[in-house]
Amino acid sequence: MHSLWLTVLHQMVMLLLQSVFCLLLVLVHCLWPTVRRWLNQHVSQQERQLLSTIGHEAYIFAESVYAGHGGDEKLQQALTYALAVLGKSGQSFTVGEIRAAIENAVRMAKRVEVAGHRSQATIMRDSPVPIVPEA
Repeated sequence: MHSLWLTVLHQMVMLLLQSVFCLLLVLVHCLWPTVRRWLNQHVSQQERQLLSTIGHEAYIFAESVYAGHGGDEKLQQALTYALAVLGKSGQSFTVGEIRAAIENAVRMAKRVEVAGHRSQATIMRDSPVPIVPEA
């Protein structure tokens, strides 16, 4: 009689463990798309940040080293620089994505430059004209 109860108890524990395992499988199956989407967004955000940073560095490199050259040559040199840096990091982006990041860095720099000129013009306009004493 005692071994019968042990057998029944063993069977009930095994059935409970199998039920818990099946429930976990169903839960993972239902949540996997959400987890996958979150992972893709998180990785994509890090990749976009890296691409933006490399694009900005490439722009600064081309502006400083090739200051006397034309825009197309600067862009080509910036692309070469960005491809070399990204190749070392192990990340792969298309040339179009890299070019877009560099052009975005150029636009941001021009926007800052224009804002700087505006603020300097405002300072010049609003500053009082000094009165020079006659000698």
